[in-house]
Amino acid sequence: MDVRGEWGEIVASCLRVKSEKGME
Repeated sequence: MDVRGEWGEIVASCLRVKSEKGME
């Protein structure tokens, strides 16, 4: 199991949502 890969996707999605909300 690649935990690091999973966390990377989670962090990436979180940052994406934060950046989208910050732009509004």
